[in-house]
Amino acid sequence: MKIADYTMTIQEPVACVKPGRTALLKLCVALLCVVGAVVVAGLIWAAVAGVDVADLPWAPRLALAALAIAGAAGIYQSVREEKVPVKLSFYKDRLTLADDGRPSLWHEGASPRTVELPYDQVKSCFFSPRRMKVVFQMKGYTVVWGERTRQKSGTAELSTLGAPDMDFAALIEKHSPLKVSQRN
Repeated sequence: MKIADYTMTIQEPVACVKPGRTALLKLCVALLCVVGAVVVAGLIWAAVAGVDVADLPWAPRLALAALAIAGAAGIYQSVREEKVPVKLSFYKDRLTLADDGRPSLWHEGASPRTVELPYDQVKSCFFSPRRMKVVFQMKGYTVVWGERTRQKSGTAELSTLGAPDMDFAALIEKHSPLKVSQRN
């Protein structure tokens, strides 16, 4: 195994489900989807039938609002933020992002993840100081999540909220051949 030219660790904030709340979270999301579908269907029906929405009875509207508030409260009670240490390793030919366990919003437990970003596959790289993230536009990259390995293309992102004082654009340009632009 090659030794990295430069390695550092940052704390990346990740939204995840609280222990024992996975079923409640999925139920609340489904409830909000149903409420949204009923509201959209009702508005379409009112437009087609020529009915003024203000003339509809208050009881069903209040019931839908109560269900939406209950679903949103259930989601709020089921989600927490956790700081995950992410190790950035700069090699001569690639950048790797690795963590020991990345919790998920939809599953309890955490499995280790490694993302390999070959420099020759990077189309562009930009840092957004307003959104506090680095975005890599990729032709292809590899993600190893637990036992599974997947080839992906598109964007790979790194949240920099855990290290707001660090200049990630300068760090990436110093330790890799990539040029980083800034976007808001």
